[in-house]
Amino acid sequence: MQEEIISAIATAPGKGGVAIIRVSGADALALAEKMFTPTGKVKVAEFKPYRMYPGAIDGGAFTDFGLCVYFKAPYSYTGEDVVEFHCHGGENLARGILKQTFRLGARSATKGEFTKRAFLNGKLSLSSAEGVADMINGESDAEVKAGFLLYSEKLTNAVKDLQSELKTLLAGIDVSVDYPEEDIEEKHIEELKISLGVLYANTGKLLAGYATGKKIKSGVTVAICGKPNTGKSSLLNTLLGYEKAIVSEVAGTTRDAVEGSIEIEGRKFNLYDTAGVRESGDRIENIGIERAEAIIKSADVAIFVADSSRDFTRKTAGCWICYAVNRLSRC
Repeated sequence: MQEEIISAIATAPGKGGVAIIRVSGADALALAEKMFTPTGKVKVAEFKPYRMYPGAIDGGAFTDFGLCVYFKAPYSYTGEDVVEFHCHGGENLARGILKQTFRLGARSATKGEFTKRAFLNGKLSLSSAEGVADMINGESDAEVKAGFLLYSEKLTNAVKDLQSELKTLLAGIDVSVDYPEEDIEEKHIEELKISLGVLYANTGKLLAGYATGKKIKSGVTVAICGKPNTGKSSLLNTLLGYEKAIVSEVAGTTRDAVEGSIEIEGRKFNLYDTAGVRESGDRIENIGIERAEAIIKSADVAIFVADSSRDFTRKTAGCWICYAVNRLSRC
């Protein structure tokens, strides 16, 4: 447990109905006694944990009426004594109360320090701490859900189960190695082989989830590609719902990749409008074409856009993308 008291505004910056100032450390309740006056006869030192108490909050140059709640160690987020002041959500008001906690002995918490203390005090695993960050920074429903799975220790528990199974199997193997005179039955050895195979398969499934998790976290990369002047930029603008890319009848207008993100059924998709691939004598356009080819090659999905007035087949699209990615001869 950390002796030093830390304090920070726990709510997002800006104006709102409520702001929360969080204080963590061994003397958090003693600090609250100096700046909170409860309504009624109850004293701060008599606060029951996990209950909200109304009263006056001292902001130094002003007083606000709000709420105070005490989380007693070790049953708090950080594992230490924690006090929260719930005040009205003005920016200057919240900062004033925060500064008052500094005057009374707290220091400003560094970025992520509350979660760091939770980890150091055994309240969160490393994956859970990462899950908290993922939930906070999630830009789609899928990212938030994935963050919660980390936070709820599902990954940690899965790894621990695999470790436990492996230890049991290793113990069985050690017995056959250390005590060969016991003449371990062939049946037992076969059972060990089968169990190792199952463990190997389960480990593979867990590792296979990394690629999916990475796509959920960073989004699915979608390359909008095709020949020049086939409507790629128009498609991007339509999907995004606003004019992001310049649309023109002049072939080769898109010189660099234009990016935009959308969310579909809770999943994030990163869309790239690429330069039309063709043979060109324009040096700048050729740079754009090279970038387009690199994006198509690394994309998770390639959407081929064709002019409906020209001959087009599924085979044509496949051959064109193959050419763009690998510079193979056209079919």
